[in-house]
Amino acid sequence: DDALNDFLDIDGGITIGTKQQVGYLKQTAVSGSTLSVFDEAALAMKEVVAARTALRRAEDTLASSTDIDHDLNVLDAATARYERVGGYRQEQEIATLLKGLGFTNTTQTCDELSGGWQMRVSFAKLLLSKPSLALLDEPSNHLDRSARAWLASYLKQYDGGAMVLVTHDIELLNACEHIAEITSGGSLQVYKSCTYDQY
Repeated sequence: DDALNDFLDIDGGITIGTKQQVGYLKQTAVSGSTLSVFDEAALAMKEVVAARTALRRAEDTLASSTDIDHDLNVLDAATARYERVGGYRQEQEIATLLKGLGFTNTTQTCDELSGGWQMRVSFAKLLLSKPSLALLDEPSNHLDRSARAWLASYLKQYDGGAMVLVTHDIELLNACEHIAEITSGGSLQVYKSCTYDQY
């Protein structure tokens, strides 16, 4: 939680459970990576990356095995883990998300992209990491109309955890299940099961 405290200007502290993952999208985040858009986005799926590494290691070990039974069991366990964390669905999930954010060429390297498109790569990585709590500061900035509509639909269906949005985008606000308003006096008023139109 120290990393989160570094991002936020707060009095006091924030305590996050040890098994919770917090994702934070700053308006100024850029990638700048020399990897392709697709490969950079894929890095966000850390469990899949770790499971793939273990699976490849098990395959390599089996190829030169002196204890076939043991190494087959290790390979079976690595394959089951890779399947459980979504390894076989990863490419489709990444492609769908990048397409939704407006990418048509996912082989282009990130360092060739404008700042706005690099921001979209960072946003894709945040969504693909599936944090238990996502903090989104004006997430529709740098998005065109179709990408904003896709994001609103994505947020309505998101079941990976909680998302806190700071936004002026009414379409995104209508995708939210609860609205929280900070009043002029500094108090917090929460409207549960309430879209922006209902608010």
